[in-house]
Amino acid sequence: DVSKFYPLKVIERKVTINDEVNGWPILVVQDPIADTPRIFKRTVQKRVLTFFLKDKQLLDNQTHSVWNMKGEAIGGE
Repeated sequence: DVSKFYPLKVIERKVTINDEVNGWPILVVQDPIADTPRIFKRTVQKRVLTFFLKDKQLLDNQTHSVWNMKGEAIGGE
């Protein structure tokens, strides 16, 4: 088993962390509304996405879709 630790100060400063743990692409994101970190798998239909936060909206670089903090695409491709 592999685990990884992200200090809260790092998460708050970076806001989105695209990383990999034990071969699993993950996203660690600071939810701007709930003010709490969330973790998601970054693979969608065998495609690895990278994410960023803009104007309190979570977007991915590949499809430019908008995602909610439940991990659901709510706009875009």
